Amino acid sequence: MGFDYSQRGDMTPQRVLCHECKHVLYDGPELRPPDEIIHQYDGKCPKCNRKLSLLPIDVEVKPAKRQAPV
Repeated sequence: MGFDYSQRGDMTPQRVLCHECKHVLYDGPELRPPDEIIHQYDGKCPKCNRKLSLLPIDVEVKPAKRQAPV
């Protein structure tokens, strides 16, 4: 099974989810390559035990919110 990852416009620039159960595999301020995240979990989702794939199933990219000048 694959996984979903998205760039979000809020405080966390990247969130990676298991495609099957939507378990959050990574949610952080630094962009991480998918193979590094898959390796961290030994290739399987810790919640549903499905095999993770390097092929993204769904990618969502949103613009970052701009902060007002001080």
